[in-house]
Amino acid sequence: MAKAKIIGIDASRATLAQKTGVEFYVDNLLRGLTKLEKRGYKYRLYTNHPLDLPATKLMRFPKLWTQIRLSLEMMINPPDLLFVPGHVLPLIHPKKTVATIHDLAFHYYPQVYPPFQRWYLGWSVRKAVKDGSQIITISENTKNDLVKIFGADPEKITVTYLAASKPPEYPQKRPIRKPYFFYIGRIEEKKNLTRVLKAFAKFQRKHPTYQFLLAGKDGLGAREIKRLGEKTAGVQFLGYLTEKQKYQYLGNALAFVFPSLYEGFGIPVLEAMSVGCPVLTSDLPVMHEVGGDGGLYANPHSTNEIYLNMERLHKSKSLRGMLAKDGKKQVRQFSWAKCARQTFDVLTKTI
Repeated sequence: MAKAKIIGIDASRATLAQKTGVEFYVDNLLRGLTKLEKRGYKYRLYTNHPLDLPATKLMRFPKLWTQIRLSLEMMINPPDLLFVPGHVLPLIHPKKTVATIHDLAFHYYPQVYPPFQRWYLGWSVRKAVKDGSQIITISENTKNDLVKIFGADPEKITVTYLAASKPPEYPQKRPIRKPYFFYIGRIEEKKNLTRVLKAFAKFQRKHPTYQFLLAGKDGLGAREIKRLGEKTAGVQFLGYLTEKQKYQYLGNALAFVFPSLYEGFGIPVLEAMSVGCPVLTSDLPVMHEVGGDGGLYANPHSTNEIYLNMERLHKSKSLRGMLAKDGKKQVRQFSWAKCARQTFDVLTKTI
């Protein structure tokens, strides 16, 4: 009987308690992969903190875990293939590697990244393109960017779409005393929140009963964004929410507002659609990939266009109903099971 081949996976991004996009992807993907029939293959999950999944190898290290501790493991006891779902390959790695590259926001919006982070992201993408046996991207948009900007071979790139996380329980619609728009994601410049708040300020002057609730961890530029929010009536920052809280707010919002300047995918859009929350998002190719007919799209660089679409959502119950219906249909095209199966196919093809 042939010896099972070892697929090593950098699982470190799945251990964070307060997860955002990449961490949600890694966590849901790993749980999907471990459920698949994998005859002839074994996983070895490398992590720097405990993880409640089988085949986990805990390797604690204080700093530079990827480039020092994981590199050391690759030198001493390498798997047959290393998969890095967070796109940063260690300096030392097996000949066969697969990395997921999520987006190239650092290239398009360098000003919103600290200098070292910007350099490190660029270096890690170039390394993945050069050394990776195969590359996974989470949208056609990111694939096209990799080919255009970094000269990646399109034949080496596979797109595996992400999905909405599943709520603990779907929230019941309830009468809203004060209607509100809702946003969830990092509180940062890249998410275009300055324009969003200015658009809402104009809207709120005409409709003073409305609120705008924003949830998420602070990112670069959060202080200035919150200062602007404090000057705008009806704006409230909720901080990081649990999964249950997130879906409760989504399920009862008049609309989800997410006109980000750049995204690799946009999981929150699908999460909103999954509970019938109308979505206002950016008129960008990647958001059309995700939202399809279920989204209302605005030029993210136009404060007035964002405002006018808020007005449309306020005035038209039929528009909101159509978006909710089309959004629920759209979200059914995406699943973590499909993402896991497609990823497993890439890994086994490469090994």
